[in-house]
Amino acid sequence: MKITIGIDNNKTIVVLPYVTTEMLTISYGDSPNENKDAVKYSQIKVMGAEPLAKVSISSVFPNGRQEYMEPDAYEDPMQYVRLFRNSRKNRKTMRIVITRNDGTEVFNRLCALETFEISGVNKNGDYSYSMEFEQYRLVY
Repeated sequence: MKITIGIDNNKTIVVLPYVTTEMLTISYGDSPNENKDAVKYSQIKVMGAEPLAKVSISSVFPNGRQEYMEPDAYEDPMQYVRLFRNSRKNRKTMRIVITRNDGTEVFNRLCALETFEISGVNKNGDYSYSMEFEQYRLVY
């Protein structure tokens, strides 16, 4: 899988170095549909709006070039850490584009970074991380 993230209307574009399907979860949320009482039919279903989608990723930012990494990925894990922390601090939206290895698009939505956690740094300097994005809807 390839995950490309465009930050602040694609002013900055980054590719995550390594994500497999086991490291990724896409959730389209619970339906906000409701059952309402009605005189004639006893109950009816009222369809709600589409809930916000969520993307969760748990992977690693490798220290240095590795053979399994995406070619456009950063080699310094701190570049990712600074980028995501600053983007979140400055309230920048991010477009998450997830594609399969054959180029088929799986997900493409504007999102906000909800959580970003570094869970450890190994002896090679690789950073284990997890982050969660939630869909951001522009309201006019």
